[in-house]
Amino acid sequence: MVVYNAASDYIRTGTNNKAKIDKIEEVITALELLMLSSADKDNIQEYELHDGQTRIRTEYRGVKSIMDAIMSLEKLKMYYINRTVGRQVRLVDEKNFRRQWVGFRGS
Repeated sequence: MVVYNAASDYIRTGTNNKAKIDKIEEVITALELLMLSSADKDNIQEYELHDGQTRIRTEYRGVKSIMDAIMSLEKLKMYYINRTVGRQVRLVDEKNFRRQWVGFRGS
């Protein structure tokens, strides 16, 4: 069994972008579970991701630091998704949008 001291070490072991995205999602899920369990007590918490082959142990100091870690991992996940899929832009004609005029009728 491999033990990691940081989630970044665990994510780095991914061989391609898809594997890294999957590892990031596993870590985010573990952090969300930790955040739910520590929401009522804002103190030092430790989480452990254990899937039978690997183990990650990390300590966080309260819900705010857990949220910061999740937001950072979400940004990293989007980075890998953009590298894999590429950025796409969809142009839509303005006539396809429903207009809601609330008290304004152009003068």
